[in-house]
Amino acid sequence: MFTHLHVHSYYTYGKGSSSIESLVVRAKECGYDTLAITDLNTMAGTVEFYHMCREYGLFSIIGCEIDDPKDSDLKAVLLCRNGTGYRRLCELVSARQIETGFDLAEALRQNAEGLFVLSYSAGLLQALKGYVIDLYGELVLLPSLKKRNRLIFEWCQKNKIPLVITNDVYFDEPAKHETYRILASIKQLTTVYDLQDEVTDEQYLKSPEEMKKGAASMKESLANVQKIVKACQFEFELKKYHCARYRTMDGKVIDSSPEMLRQLAHDGLIRRYAITDKSKPFNYDVLIQRLNYELEVISNLNFCDYFLICWDMVTYAHSQGYWHVGRGSAANSLVSYCLGLTEVDPIRYNLYFERFLNYSRGKPPDIDLDFNWRFRDRMLEYIYRRYGQERVAMMSSIHTMHARGALREVAKAYGISERELDTFRKYIPHTLARNLEVLSTKYPEAKNLKLNSDLYQKILKTAAQLDGFPHYSGIHSSGVVITEKPITHNSALERSANGFIKTQVDMYSGEDVGLIKFDVLAVRGLGTIEDAVRNIEAEKGQAIDIFNWGKIFADEKAKELMSTGKTIGVVHAESPFIRNAMRITKAETFELLYIILGMVRTGCVESGMMYTFIERLLDPQKRKEALPALMEILPETFGVMIFEEDVIKVLHFVGSLTLEESDMVRRYMSGKRVSAKVIQELKAKFFRNCMKKIDGIKEIETLWKQIESFSGFSFCKAHSASYALMAFQGLYLKIHYPAHYMAAVLSNEGGFYSASAYISECRRLGLTILPPDINLSDREYKADGNAIRVGLRFIAGIGSESLNLLMEARSERSYDSLPDFVLRSGVGHEEIVTLIKIGCFDAFNKKRTLLIALLDAIIHIQKSRLSQEMFSLDLTHYEQMLSHLDDMTAHEKLASENDLLSYFVAQHPLEFFPKQINSPSVVKAKDLSRYKNRKVKMIGWLVSAKRIRTRDKKDEEGNIREGQYMKFMTLEDLTGIYDTVLFPKVYAQVAEQTLSYGPFCVEGIVDERYNTVNVTRIALVRNKLPQMDIDASLTIEKQEVYAKQKSDSDTYSDGYIVPIEMETIELQIIKAS
Repeated sequence: MFTHLHVHSYYTYGKGSSSIESLVVRAKECGYDTLAITDLNTMAGTVEFYHMCREYGLFSIIGCEIDDPKDSDLKAVLLCRNGTGYRRLCELVSARQIETGFDLAEALRQNAEGLFVLSYSAGLLQALKGYVIDLYGELVLLPSLKKRNRLIFEWCQKNKIPLVITNDVYFDEPAKHETYRILASIKQLTTVYDLQDEVTDEQYLKSPEEMKKGAASMKESLANVQKIVKACQFEFELKKYHCARYRTMDGKVIDSSPEMLRQLAHDGLIRRYAITDKSKPFNYDVLIQRLNYELEVISNLNFCDYFLICWDMVTYAHSQGYWHVGRGSAANSLVSYCLGLTEVDPIRYNLYFERFLNYSRGKPPDIDLDFNWRFRDRMLEYIYRRYGQERVAMMSSIHTMHARGALREVAKAYGISERELDTFRKYIPHTLARNLEVLSTKYPEAKNLKLNSDLYQKILKTAAQLDGFPHYSGIHSSGVVITEKPITHNSALERSANGFIKTQVDMYSGEDVGLIKFDVLAVRGLGTIEDAVRNIEAEKGQAIDIFNWGKIFADEKAKELMSTGKTIGVVHAESPFIRNAMRITKAETFELLYIILGMVRTGCVESGMMYTFIERLLDPQKRKEALPALMEILPETFGVMIFEEDVIKVLHFVGSLTLEESDMVRRYMSGKRVSAKVIQELKAKFFRNCMKKIDGIKEIETLWKQIESFSGFSFCKAHSASYALMAFQGLYLKIHYPAHYMAAVLSNEGGFYSASAYISECRRLGLTILPPDINLSDREYKADGNAIRVGLRFIAGIGSESLNLLMEARSERSYDSLPDFVLRSGVGHEEIVTLIKIGCFDAFNKKRTLLIALLDAIIHIQKSRLSQEMFSLDLTHYEQMLSHLDDMTAHEKLASENDLLSYFVAQHPLEFFPKQINSPSVVKAKDLSRYKNRKVKMIGWLVSAKRIRTRDKKDEEGNIREGQYMKFMTLEDLTGIYDTVLFPKVYAQVAEQTLSYGPFCVEGIVDERYNTVNVTRIALVRNKLPQMDIDASLTIEKQEVYAKQKSDSDTYSDGYIVPIEMETIELQIIKAS
């Protein structure tokens, strides 16, 4: 029997053209019982390969091919004999990726224990002879390599080095060679017409018969292959976690982490609840019992050090003046609250510790620590310094090919220019690459896309085949790995683009091999609140206690802002769906706010439980419809399951499952790896126990279906409450310090909307937007009385180095003229032109065209080294000569604002349409509530949009009717903001037009309850506007794209409220990938 020992998957970027599953399936079909993986310089796919082989009944050999950076033809295939070999392989791959001056031969001479080393490089074999025990010459059986094989064969025979046979595989079948050529062209930045093939169509995963036929005279080499196969016994130890130990500042490991954690937690309990010898809270015994219980579980699961490390991070951050927010299920823990990791009191809000950590969880705790994005890198530097470079790394994230990216890359490989791609790029939806072949039939916005030529059909088909292919390896948004032993015991490492060391395996594979991830996030929303507070305190000279929750929750103005949904810019509470929900429910309390933040998630929306909650909230009579058993345990939500903790409560109190069993069901519904057999047993137990408490099997089945609906994205209560705390802080700051707060929103750039939308919100708040000024603008946006001044950092084309130079020179004294700026700032010509175009020098009262024309003269005179007097005389002469120049027109200035800031400073774009917006037949946004159930015509500029798909349905014959696309659009006029709904029939007709920012003329019926316009007609308003090259589809569908996404039905973080009585209650809200 033959075994392939040299196999590349699509993790060999630019060459490997088959997925791991394709290779394993092919091997199984060929009758192989073992297969190796040896991607070039990476072990990113090894754990996935291990799982896939187990699934198909094959034994996996873990390996890697490494080349020498000085000579790419100098390569070796390394195969793990045992655990020692795996560690050595991780070390070698890491050295190849990280170390400058890496020498392959030298590295293998010193570090090949536990490894089989195969090479077709005679020079390398010569260098390793006598140093590496398990050294083999490699014969790659390709017709084009006969000469090289003969030389290797003769050299190995002479030097008594055994030989093995391989096929240096890059794909599972010959047809994939064309895919290789595309991938190679993409990586080499060339076209398929100019590509020099390095891989032939013979390098596929051949059957044993094909390989034996080609090596009929090489029986000894074939026997050597099987010798290696039998000796390779390495297997991963899955889920054996390796948590780092907490260290003191001098690097010493403490012996008593449970005792230290207990002491810190009890000290925190005293502080949090103001406990003294004379004063104890009424629930003191409950607090002590809960704290001790949590500490016992944490200690028994050996996670004391994990908590101490998190506490150390937060303690250091506070010592440096960095703010932090702890969120996620960690807020279910009293220990987390007492350590200062979180701000949500789990006792007050009845949060279950078991949702966070329990004995059946089988994985480490998950504590999300958010830091101001400006200081996150400093936190990472501290972690690396504190726990050692060899024990700290960022977690990697594999970014895969999706429709737009795949089409762009493949088209360029076939010679299509960027200019040609730009003519239709915006009509390509954010979706999976596999959908490219059905664009015009599946997506309304692409129905008129004409890509019918043979070349484009080939491009679309090829790009679709790249669906899910790794595109590049990036950094996980938050994951930091800290281990006790060097990370290379578990994973190979590489350097990221920003210089940080990261793992090669991603989050899922890393967890499988025992790496524990600490989530250290860079959060712009936190930066917004922190910046606003710091700037207010600096200007006002007084402290703002933004953590005085009692005061903030009771603030009447903040509550009014929330209940009216006027929350654009408010962290976590500004999406159209959330604003509408707050308006409908007239939300004024922290408790209702965190319910709203939880109920807008798709698990709650798709099940209809969100609508049920709203009905019961607004109509007490509807509460009588709740099952008594649910009303008893979920009084806060009127018997409706909103949060994951609610599911646990129902399973525990109604279904009599243990808390651990309840959380196991919850995790299964959330897509976590839990045995389906175990879930079926728990389901049966749930039904048996419910029969004792609920009359009627139908009610129990309905209850279970509601639990199953949480397979959609949903929030845990603690996470939602953490978000609500930040949202309330944002509400308070926005209503009391609007200029400072909105300046911080714009400066931090991390909101739901574009800068243009926030500028409009500023105007609605009565704030004036001041243009950038070379002397008055700071780096960031800043409050200036009842105005906001644009920051210099936000002008497109101004680099950070130039910004530093001009700010440093200005700190000495203000600039008094353009010549003064040119002489002192050190900023380059093109950037000065940009600053002139945007109006930074307007305060000098000279035409922008004149300043641009003078710039070359200034630079020329400056180079002439004339005296100051002669400089001034020459410049005056030039200025007189150029005085005839006309200044930029108003339209040209607005176009510059749009090009360089992506919005208009001087005026709103709708102001170019006075006739339309002031027509008596047009209803203003501020008056919309007066037109309920009436037909209206409105004018609007796009603020945000989201396309969704209705749920698939079965017809009477059982056939599946595929869901249709529809769209929600948030528009604004000069008086306010309003939401519209384009149902499938209308959207199918106008989808292409909705990719623009508008302006739109909208006609429709105002929904009585939700105050949205159900569109019957929408059209673009035509007029003469400054030239704007805007692809709205790139900016209006804001979402987080997850790496390695396999599903076509993943969800947005939140959706939109649609009328209950309409068919669209069954929406399936999908994420555009």
